[in-house]
Amino acid sequence: MLDHSKEVLTDYFVTYVGVSEQNARVLAYCVGAALIVLVAFLALSLCRLLLLSVVSRVIKKTHNTWDDALLETRFPKRDVHVIPIF
Repeated sequence: MLDHSKEVLTDYFVTYVGVSEQNARVLAYCVGAALIVLVAFLALSLCRLLLLSVVSRVIKKTHNTWDDALLETRFPKRDVHVIPIF
């Protein structure tokens, strides 16, 4: 499927933009890399939004003090960076 997408982008760049086929391949790889970065950023943002709101509510409702310290040091915000890896 990825090969097909790369070929479609390459054909588009050659036909409509007017670049050489070699440059079109490079542009297709760049577009693919940009899409991967965009998806990773969106996953991180979604995890941060959902998980931080849930974790913050749970931590605020408990009577433990150690989890309040985690929230004060913004540990959950840094911890969210691990989730998009999986």
